[in-house]
Amino acid sequence: MKFSLLYVIPLVIYLLLNVYTETFSLITYIIILSAFFAFRLSRLRYPRNVYPWTARAAHVSFYALTVALMLRDRLFSEALVNGLLAVTLLFVILDLAMPAKKAQKD
Repeated sequence: MKFSLLYVIPLVIYLLLNVYTETFSLITYIIILSAFFAFRLSRLRYPRNVYPWTARAAHVSFYALTVALMLRDRLFSEALVNGLLAVTLLFVILDLAMPAKKAQKD
């Protein structure tokens, strides 16, 4: 349950920032960075060398979402960020639906 919150809370923060913020300030970028690090902590759900494709896809799409959100004022539209948010949410749901694998002892 605690790892699902590490997935969901940054996505909700990104959604709220994308919808309700016109231009970004320094405080907004600090909030984005904090949410990014919270999402990175969700990697603790898996042991060191056992990292399934769904988790990798969720993290790659979240990285792309972070870059698109940070550059939304200059390069990207709000619709593109919402599309990336939907793709990231899809991969997060797939990752949470799969059971976490245990590390194998050699």
